[in-house]
Amino acid sequence: MKRLTIMRQPNERMSMKKAELFFVAISAVAPLSLSSHASGASFRNESSVASGDGEVLQPRDWTPYISEDTDPAEVECPEGSAVNGVRCHERFCDDISLWCAPTGGSFSDTRWTPHFSEEERQGFCPAGHWMTGISCEGGYCDAIALRCGYNPAAQPQDCHWTGWVSEENGGELRFAAGYFAQAAECEGSNCDNKRFYVCRM
Repeated sequence: MKRLTIMRQPNERMSMKKAELFFVAISAVAPLSLSSHASGASFRNESSVASGDGEVLQPRDWTPYISEDTDPAEVECPEGSAVNGVRCHERFCDDISLWCAPTGGSFSDTRWTPHFSEEERQGFCPAGHWMTGISCEGGYCDAIALRCGYNPAAQPQDCHWTGWVSEENGGELRFAAGYFAQAAECEGSNCDNKRFYVCRM
């Protein structure tokens, strides 16, 4: 009885060798992967922000819109968050919403600035305070006031004015990550255009 001999081509032998090596590599990695999950290790979701002590903070989010017609005509960021962006819609940027982002700290001595509009132009939080809310009064939210919270551990750095935001140019302004507002300025009728003085916290 003749023995049947199968001759493999060189590239076929190489492919089989690669497959064997791949199987060995997968077998070595798999236990590590399983052990990391068994030990409770996890990956941080990109929508959340970790503070310096490793605590996972709440995701960023927009507040509800407010105007002089809403009750109350004011809105504040959640505890430990500050203003990291602003959006508005309707005529003269009437309805306003804040983009709140966790800061990794807490605020005390919270207070409101006086209301201001295009006539007074600017409103500043007191030294060491950061913008955590906004209120408005008058037609088309003509005059706004800033809610400010004090954080002694936060030292403002790289401060600058943003560009202007209104419903005509898209109605949304987001600050760079880690930058928060400390002041605001109005321009145009009924404080139609707004910009913000932001610093890296």
